[in-house]
Amino acid sequence: MDIKEKLRLIDTLRQRGASPAPQPSEPVLPTDHTGMGARRVENKYGAFLYLEKDFPGTHCHGRTMLGSFPERALQLLSLVAKESGLRSPEAGKILFIDTETTGLSGGSGTCAFLVGIGYFQGKTFRVAQYFMDDFNQEAPLLAELNDVAQHFELLVSYNGKSFDIPLLNTRNVLHRMKSPFSRIRHLDLLHTVRRLWGHRLSECSLTTVECEIAGFKRGDDVPGFLVPSIYFRYLRDRDDRFLSPVLRHNRLDIVSLVAIVTRALQQFESPQDECTSPEDVVALAKCYETMQRYDEAVSLYEKFLDGPASMEIKNRLALRAAFGYKKLREWERAAQLWQDYISSAPYHPLPFIELAKHYEHRRKDYRGALELVDKALAEISILESLNGKVSWLEPYKADLTHRRQRLQNRLRSAKSGT
Repeated sequence: MDIKEKLRLIDTLRQRGASPAPQPSEPVLPTDHTGMGARRVENKYGAFLYLEKDFPGTHCHGRTMLGSFPERALQLLSLVAKESGLRSPEAGKILFIDTETTGLSGGSGTCAFLVGIGYFQGKTFRVAQYFMDDFNQEAPLLAELNDVAQHFELLVSYNGKSFDIPLLNTRNVLHRMKSPFSRIRHLDLLHTVRRLWGHRLSECSLTTVECEIAGFKRGDDVPGFLVPSIYFRYLRDRDDRFLSPVLRHNRLDIVSLVAIVTRALQQFESPQDECTSPEDVVALAKCYETMQRYDEAVSLYEKFLDGPASMEIKNRLALRAAFGYKKLREWERAAQLWQDYISSAPYHPLPFIELAKHYEHRRKDYRGALELVDKALAEISILESLNGKVSWLEPYKADLTHRRQRLQNRLRSAKSGT
């Protein structure tokens, strides 16, 4: 959404929400917040407003039924988070969290006037919302939130590592409270989304991801950038009706986190069912490679190499699988894949170089390696004669030229030695 669209949306919402000033005879708005469904909670620091909503296991959020949250696949969370040391908690020990704040740029003057959390109780998913009815309610809100959060083992957020959690930690410091969030392991789904689906998304905003990945469309939802101004209007007018869209927006954010985690876990659990393009396969395998789990990466590539994909796709996957086998020191399988690529795919110097390395260093077949190098350089010469100097080929050409010189020297040395 560009700036012009945002301005048009602001004008539309202003017109839609415009209403005459209340007359003195108009009844006073309720102060018990029953219209919001909130109740007042008190502790030694003061009071704040609390709301909760339970979603049954049969509730569907897009293509995800909440009760089908794949607890059996939680051992795959380390791959979703790309953290090898991440211990898989029980579903009931995962805390989903999202904040609505007085500003989107951060800074010491920004605070979270609404903190939403979600967690499983059996198959039921509960969303609890902590609302700051005025600025003097921040301390009691944080105290209650901290007390609840300390019992969980994993945080799940969207961009929370960069925004939500640092903000909550800062506000705790200002109130001289000990934040539990700094010690709880944290899965920020923004990074997961970029790794798994960034190649096919126009942008990685939560609303885009929940629509294109989880299959959920919000409909008439308040845009996130308008939330601070709505809250300030509420503080001025004390009209609970302004807050309903914000509360709903926050609830949907939290439930969407469950749907996205579920989709990510399913991606690793059933890749052949979930991966719809070679880019999906590569993105998934890259996660295994980053974690140095090369055997699982090549296994994933092999599954799709045996499938009905086009030759172009198979060649791309075969090249990546060859490097996986190289990491596993399965030299002959890697060599076979490089040979297959050379035989069937459009020219690229990389498999020639890799196969020449294998011939030279593993098989000690210097003449075979030299033949590969000469063929690769001949192909580059043909491309240059047709297109002129090709910049991306220059590093490969330099490597091949140096390799040919060394192989020629080795062959001369071997011949003179005999």
